[in-house]
Amino acid sequence: ENPQTALFIAGPEKRAYAGYVPNAIHRLGLTDKVFLLGPVYDLADKFSLLSSADYFVLTSRFEGFPLTVLESVAVGTPVVVTEGTNTGPFIRRYELGVVCDTDVAEITNALHAAAAQRRQFADRRDAIAAVAKKFTWERTARRMIAAYKTALGGDKDA
Repeated sequence: ENPQTALFIAGPEKRAYAGYVPNAIHRLGLTDKVFLLGPVYDLADKFSLLSSADYFVLTSRFEGFPLTVLESVAVGTPVVVTEGTNTGPFIRRYELGVVCDTDVAEITNALHAAAAQRRQFADRRDAIAAVAKKFTWERTARRMIAAYKTALGGDKDA
């Protein structure tokens, strides 16, 4: 709908889908709108890309806990995620983006909602700080140790 809209897809191409996405881009005549960047391993490049994006979009049916969502939030980029990413609860709680289901209509509506709320997301620095505090490596390590101890029948108060 917007002639200035472009989609940049970063990350390695999965073997199971090899060729599918590039072929679809060509078949649909989107070569001037959709760009495949490949993997972005350099941290400076990665954070530059994330911070310059209008939105970070991650649609997934099953995902552990994607660090890219946290990284996007950390640089102030609002996110559009599906329920399968397991990040929905904190995205909703801190109002850092839009959470939707995995069907095309829901994702489309979420992108429109994110565009309409862009300025609101930019003012969420307090929420960004709260999320950053919640997901430190030290806190994550303590929670993992406690989980292992509980699983092994040890001290539950670790």
